[in-house]
Formats: sequence, C-alpha cells, structure tokens
Amino acid sequence: MEVVVGTYEELLLGYRLLKDDGEWKLKQSFTDHSHCGCVKTVALSKQRILASGSSDETIRLFNLAKNIEMGSLMEHSGSITHLEFYEDSHMFSCSEDGLICIWKASNFECLRTLRGHKGPVYSVTVHPSGRLALSVSKDKTLRTWDLTTGKQAYVTNVKQVADSICWSPDGSHYLSVSNSNIDVYSIETAVVIQQIQCEQRVCDVTFISSHVAAVSIDDGSIEFIDVVNNQKLHNFKANDTRVKAMTYSLYEDMRLLVGATSNGLIKVWSISSEAQKKDQIEVKQLTEIDTKFRLTCLTVGKPDNVDSPDTNQQPTCTQVKSQNPKKADTTKGKIRAKKHKMQPADSQDSKQLAVKPHTKDSHQKLKKKKKV
Repeated sequence: MEVVVGTYEELLLGYRLLKDDGEWKLKQSFTDHSHCGCVKTVALSKQRILASGSSDETIRLFNLAKNIEMGSLMEHSGSITHLEFYEDSHMFSCSEDGLICIWKASNFECLRTLRGHKGPVYSVTVHPSGRLALSVSKDKTLRTWDLTTGKQAYVTNVKQVADSICWSPDGSHYLSVSNSNIDVYSIETAVVIQQIQCEQRVCDVTFISSHVAAVSIDDGSIEFIDVVNNQKLHNFKANDTRVKAMTYSLYEDMRLLVGATSNGLIKVWSISSEAQKKDQIEVKQLTEIDTKFRLTCLTVGKPDNVDSPDTNQQPTCTQVKSQNPKKADTTKGKIRAKKHKMQPADSQDSKQLAVKPHTKDSHQKLKKKKKV
C-alpha cells in the first residue's frame, strides 16, 4: 500500500507499507520538492495518479505507476484547499479563490468551474453516484451542486464556518465539521438529524463503515462514533499531539486506519472486523515512522502491482460536461507537461524528483538552492 503525505516544508513524502520478517514497516519510496509553498492537500486515484495542492496556488500531478511527474495545473488564483478524485474519471479541486474546478482525469482538461461562493472554499465532496457535490466555505454556506447540469442546486446557510464536509460511503448521509461540532445530515431531508459535540476541536473525520466514522480530536485521541445514532463506540489515545489527517483503507483483508500527526509521525492501525457496536472495536498499531517534518495531509493508494492508467480511457462519470465543448481552452486549465523521472529514495542521481530520504539540514540546503 502506498502512503503519501504533504508537509509545511513544501515536500511530498512517499512510503510503502511492507511486511518484513512478520513485521509491518513503512519504507520511504520517494520525496518531491516541486511546490514552493506549504502542501495543503493530496489525493491519489485508483490508477495511482497523485495530485497535490499547495499555498503556491498550483496543483502538481504525478504518475506513481511510471514514477514520473506529469505537470502542473494553474487554473486557481488562491491556495489549493482540497482535492478529490471521483471514480478515476474526474478530479475536483477547490481553492481560497472561491472556485471549484472539475477536471477530466484522462487529460486533466478543466471541464467546468463552479462559481457561487463568496469566500474561500475549504472542502468539496462528491456523492458516490457522481450526480451531486457539496462544498463549504468561509462565507458560512453549504452549497449543493447538480453535476448533471454543472449548476448550483441550492444553498444552506450555517451558523459557523465549516472546516470540512464528507459523504458516507453509501451516500445516505453527509457530515459537516465546524470546530468541535459535527452536524449529520440526511440526504432524504437535507436537514441535520444529529449534532455531535466533541470535547475539543475536530482535526479530521473518515468513515470506516456506512454509519461509523473515526474522528481525530485535538488532544491526540481518536473516537469511533455511530454518527446516525450519536453513539460513541470506542476511544483511544493515538498520539501525544493531534492527528492532523486520517484515511481508512482495506488492504490484504485488513481494515486499516492511517494517520499523520502534527509532530511528524505516520501511524498505521488495524481495526477489528466487528466495528459496528459498542465495546466490539479493537484497535492495534501495526507500525509507525518518524518523517522529521510537520505533516499537513495524507492519502493512501493501491500497491505496486496495479496496471498503469490508460491515458485514452473514457471517464465513467459522464454527467459533467465541458463549459464549451466545441472549443477547449488551450492555455488555461490544461496540464502543463513536465516529465521528470522520479527516482527511488536511495538513488544517487539527484534531480528535481530524484530524492534521498530528507532531513531538516538537507531540506534547508535544497530550499536555498531552489531559490537561486
């Protein structure tokens, strides 16, 4: 399994989860320093296309199957706040410029720009059907977008600025996170059915089943909550400092929770199969690694034996149409090709994407060299 994290120090760090002599370990696979600002979000498609967004207002693209950098997207004019792939056919991006962009994943043409928010957009999430999207912003609105038409469906005013929003795996509910509050909405009524109050600020939320979510709290603990019934099922101390980002994944018949902490650790836990009822959830840490950097975001993907993506593959979600299908913009919203061979972490050939495992000292030297 591939694990990729972003850092305040402008780096992308890649790791592989491997089993060595019966023990699980995270081995570094690559480091990249293409961004010139804090990496704020990362997303990895099933075809192993990695996208990273930064405060430098660019989205960088990498093909991890071929170990190359594909280029950069420069449609936004503000820090990139969130990236999300949908079914390997489309990618969604949002930014502090108030825009949401929908990209065709086969060639990364910008199909449509969703406009409506009056402030920075912090999060966007796509319904499993691919027909609806939700977004939250500093303007204190939750907006629903009809992806069959590419237009705004309706606007919900909220009392607090929402930090993030996400759908449940079955699409029956969605969560809006604001500081220490989690509002649970039903898709049938589009109203709040549960209000979950956590003891401290919520750092991240990820679903492990249709009703159960893992919630990381500012004190370093992780809670498993049945969000539909507002029932706390399990709580454990994950780290001395907060877990900034989490994601849930199935790997080799295991249910894994992967977290990135604010003090630079990547941790992997296994979750018991019975994760639906109180006192039935068991969490066991498999491994951890200290990256020595301040981590901001995290994503995971498939292992190496996945076929490389077919660049001619047609998208599976056909609802979203180009704003101008007759003539595509050839300058803005298109990928700027830039293919560098990405070298393994122990490579002695040091190019922009050819990296050794980074240290604080080596990072400072690289940063100075980059500015020159």
